[in-house]
Amino acid sequence: MGRLSRRQTDRLVSIACPGVILLTPRKRDFRLVELGYARQSPAGAMCITAACLRRLADEMDAGRLDDALEAMRKQREARGQ
Repeated sequence: MGRLSRRQTDRLVSIACPGVILLTPRKRDFRLVELGYARQSPAGAMCITAACLRRLADEMDAGRLDDALEAMRKQREARGQ
């Protein structure tokens, strides 16, 4: 699989809980369905797939995606705390 754009990765992270549904997907979110990282209901809502979770884990393992603690640390540093 090719690399995801930062926007695509951020979007997957924002809905990366199996119990979360994206009710109003943006036009660019439909590419995630084409890639198999999300699926869409007939009404238009989206949720993630198991492939999404695997992809996000691969991104984390490769160091391209911070976990929550690392993201919080970077935010603190940026604020000078």
